[in-house]
Amino acid sequence: PNADGWGGDALKLVSTSSGVEYGWGGTATTMAAGASGNLWFTPAPNYMKVTADVSALTVNFTPVQFNVTGDHNSWNTSANPMTYDPVTKKLTAIVTFEAGNKFVFTSNGNYDNSYKVSNDGKLIFAGPPTWAGNNISVPGAGTYTVTLDLSQGNGSYTYSIK
Repeated sequence: PNADGWGGDALKLVSTSSGVEYGWGGTATTMAAGASGNLWFTPAPNYMKVTADVSALTVNFTPVQFNVTGDHNSWNTSANPMTYDPVTKKLTAIVTFEAGNKFVFTSNGNYDNSYKVSNDGKLIFAGPPTWAGNNISVPGAGTYTVTLDLSQGNGSYTYSIK
């Protein structure tokens, strides 16, 4: 969200429990209840994790680094980083697999933020508290472009291996 050139364009948080709307609190890491200004959101080259504490009136944005983690790299959550393309809004990595390899998408170096496939083949969030999903099978040995698309929101995540 950066339509007018200023970070934070149209970004406000609404509490699901109280309905209170939170906006800019005067600094990049503070928010205020009922504020008329938007939260200060610095544009980033990737997805961002937003951590908001309505009691302390603080907000923090952490860039999220996605990786392709699997048999091909001994399940190293920091290997095979994906690159975000702001035009396509997709993440890609070029990865070499062996026949029979499986993988998952992990983020920020751990399995708590991972994506796998459901029993019906849809890409889903696979971390806590449900730890759902199955590892993704590769079509065969070779070097592939792996693409992750989270741009359509939860329930519409997709991936490809080409």
